[in-house]
Amino acid sequence: MTVIDNIIRYLTQNGTIEPKMLFEPPFTDQHDEGVLGLFDQASSRRILGILREVNGNVG
Repeated sequence: MTVIDNIIRYLTQNGTIEPKMLFEPPFTDQHDEGVLGLFDQASSRRILGILREVNGNVG
């Protein structure tokens, strides 16, 4: 849940987040592979898809 909290905190402060950022610090603090190392493939795709939707709605 820490990585999800970090994502929410980042979105709250910045409004958007590029999905590639989930493979860089601080999102890799819990696992070197970021979301791919913490979640199964389906969940990782869902998280990345949600972020793309959120980013698409900002404007």
